[in-house]
Amino acid sequence: MRTEHAFRRWALVAAAALACCASAVADASVARRWNELLLESIRRDFGRPTVHARNLFHASLAMYDAWAAFDAVASTVRPGGSLYLMVYAPTYHSSAQVLEWRARYHRECRTFEERLAFAYSVADRPENAINLLDMLNTFYNWTIPEDVCRGWFEDNGFRDIVLLNRNEPHACGLHMLGTKA
Repeated sequence: MRTEHAFRRWALVAAAALACCASAVADASVARRWNELLLESIRRDFGRPTVHARNLFHASLAMYDAWAAFDAVASTVRPGGSLYLMVYAPTYHSSAQVLEWRARYHRECRTFEERLAFAYSVADRPENAINLLDMLNTFYNWTIPEDVCRGWFEDNGFRDIVLLNRNEPHACGLHMLGTKA
């Protein structure tokens, strides 16, 4: 509970810091913008160096792991070949409805059976309950914006990059396809 409270406090400070420093690093990479956000948060929240160090480490690790995974696969695609990418999108996963479901899920569900029953109760169709279990578990929900994914494709020599599910309602993922030049 204390960790959840600390994370919420950190997230609020981070959001406020983003508003303050967004224009200063608008042309920087996403990684640079996130690092600036974290550093600004640290400037506003004194006295917790181990927490700050852990937050910096986790943010850097998440960014690097996502990029490295894409880069490793992209480097194997030959010219003229295509690469398909699916990542969680910061759209539906961050919606008010999903955030409310997550709060209830973590507050009310203790056993796997309770979690499964909750997922079935909020699913629009029974076959979507398993997807909801994944979405409600915040540990697995690092979301990656479309511009970051598009940048990964471009940095690796891909062209004709297409977001395949642009018109999908409640798109919780980005489905992208690119062709290597």
